[in-house]
Amino acid sequence: MFGFKPRCPLDLATEQFHIDCWAWLLRNTPHRRFEQTPLVMPDTDHFTSTSATGAELGRIIFKDTCRLAQVETHRLHLIAEATVKSNLVDLMGYAHDTTCATFGIENDHSAEIRYNAGLTDNPQKLIAVFAHELGHFVNGAIPEPPPGGRRNTEAATDLTATFLGFGVFHQHMFGATYGRPAFKDSRTGQRIEYLSLYECAFDLAIFILLRGFELTAIKPFTSSFYYAEVQRAARYLQSSNRVQDIQRLARKPYSARTGRNFWADRDR
Repeated sequence: MFGFKPRCPLDLATEQFHIDCWAWLLRNTPHRRFEQTPLVMPDTDHFTSTSATGAELGRIIFKDTCRLAQVETHRLHLIAEATVKSNLVDLMGYAHDTTCATFGIENDHSAEIRYNAGLTDNPQKLIAVFAHELGHFVNGAIPEPPPGGRRNTEAATDLTATFLGFGVFHQHMFGATYGRPAFKDSRTGQRIEYLSLYECAFDLAIFILLRGFELTAIKPFTSSFYYAEVQRAARYLQSSNRVQDIQRLARKPYSARTGRNFWADRDR
């Protein structure tokens, strides 16, 4: 019988972005930090069991998410709002006046995260949102821009949420469509893209293989479709040298590295 190697679920350019982005994150993270990163699940082994609701539940989930992401909370200010204003318009020109959350840096170099208080009714989606915003905090202190430049900030930040251990939760950010959500900033006209569900599954497979976890560990916590996509990505990655490519690229020095590194500061 003929043997056929599994095909990559992403197109070539998208795949390369993910390979480069993983190398970028590994290059800027102490090895021992990544080796301590858990594969976070929505269970009481990882999150506090509580009867709290509303803003108090939001604070508890945020504190747990920071702990699991190895991010200290003293420079982070969490604010729950009934609606969080957005400057995004979709590519058809329709305004999206509200969003799940926003991230901003204050004058004292602390960070402010504003989130939609209604998300406490959907804790797993809230965890995904918090993980993304913490990705902004971590990435913002990396002196090296993400692959492709600052225009890829949101996509790179989605990937960082998986790098921090929260890849299982991405599935809760999608509705009826699984493609790349794309918008424009109404103030600057800049195109902003987030990752597709297929890219999130690809990254979760990379994380599992890099960290040496069992793929079946995520099955009880994922939809059958998302699990199948992670399986498909893992089969391709195991039949190729792409994980080794990430590790090789991560060892290449960044020639323009200057400024402060978030992880280095934490380890002082």
